Amino acid sequence: MPLTYAIFPEDRLVVSRAWGHLTFAEAVDHTKRLGADPEFRPDFDHLLDAMAVATVSLTSDQVAEIAKMSVFSASSRRAIIAGSTLGYGLGRMYEAHRDSLGQPDVRVFRDRQSACEWLGVARSTLRFPA
Repeated sequence: MPLTYAIFPEDRLVVSRAWGHLTFAEAVDHTKRLGADPEFRPDFDHLLDAMAVATVSLTSDQVAEIAKMSVFSASSRRAIIAGSTLGYGLGRMYEAHRDSLGQPDVRVFRDRQSACEWLGVARSTLRFPA
């Protein structure tokens, strides 16, 4: 599966990593697995590293659906790191949908350093799931 995560309760942070070809079914499965994980708390922040995503099979309606099913609370900050123009555009679409739902703390970045700074996480101590 090209989408995995690690939970760091001591940092109140979830780090997800996506790679290869990303589909709607995989994004939905990731959300469900994360929400069911006993270590997960909705008020944790989230960093999604999608730098290694090569292709995406998501429609704009599917992005909207994923935005509606978020397991994070309104107080959570969510950073998406996009490695391509398409990924950046889809991330911004997700950001707009979350904003319209009253959860404006989603940002899309093109590099890990900027995303980490926005989340207030030291990049040097950040661990990405395998």
